[in-house]
Amino acid sequence: MNPLRRCISLALPLAALGCTPPRPLLVPMRRITLPWRADRAAPLAIVMLPGAYSVPEDFVREGFVDALRARRVPADVHLVDAHLGYFERGLLLERLMADVVDPLRAGGVRDLWFVGISLGGFAALAAALHRRADITGT
Repeated sequence: MNPLRRCISLALPLAALGCTPPRPLLVPMRRITLPWRADRAAPLAIVMLPGAYSVPEDFVREGFVDALRARRVPADVHLVDAHLGYFERGLLLERLMADVVDPLRAGGVRDLWFVGISLGGFAALAAALHRRADITGT
């Protein structure tokens, strides 16, 4: 078995211990884009992936985006609803690549960074391992 797939399969039983209503698996994944500038895309994109029982909007509510803006980081921020359902069905990497990474790269993003909390952090690392050439950092 592929080592990445094995890691994901081992993480799922731990993540599934919580209890929350299932969210729909949307194609493409729900993504909220917070542009750095209104007139053009930034050369840097930061993709934020929430924890297992969080929603993308939590990054705004908890001050992550404000902290980034206060430091004047010239980046478009993409809050992605990469929730537990995508993990459970083995679709997370497929959807992240097709719905987030590929469109951002096609749109001219030069540097692509992933940030995640808890299970989102695991997803960020898995994505970086899966497509090393396309993801600048985690």
